Amino acid sequence: MKNIQITLLLIIGALTLFGFKLKQQSDLIQIPCEEIKIKCTQSRHGNFIINDYKEYKDLLTIRSPHPDCENYELPPIDFNNYTLLGVVSSTAGCSNPIISHFVTKNTNNEFILNVNSEQRGLCERNWRIKIWCLIPKVTDKSKIKFNIVKK
Repeated sequence: MKNIQITLLLIIGALTLFGFKLKQQSDLIQIPCEEIKIKCTQSRHGNFIINDYKEYKDLLTIRSPHPDCENYELPPIDFNNYTLLGVVSSTAGCSNPIISHFVTKNTNNEFILNVNSEQRGLCERNWRIKIWCLIPKVTDKSKIKFNIVKK
């Protein structure tokens, strides 16, 4: 009888935790993310939150020496209506990694750029990862997090 009570308590506890986890996940909504192709930059590794043209233009401070980059112009962005999120990183592997990304927002006005990178092979070569994601303008009170998972 005591074993049955313990088992029932464990089941009720697990269901409660599972239900809470589902509630937390359902509080996330996916935000549209337009991927922007930015060329000719040699940005340092890191996470970027760009809210104005000056910060955006600074991406070309270290410009690639490639001849096509001499007169390269960044794609136009209306920073009154959009925020640009970026991740520059790298991973090992024998060929380009498999990359996926999406942006979510929770009820606390917290935006999360989720980037998943799957290494292909065990070679030591360094593959550069650059994600530039244009989202609707975030407010000064919004928090932005980056969740980067490398497999």
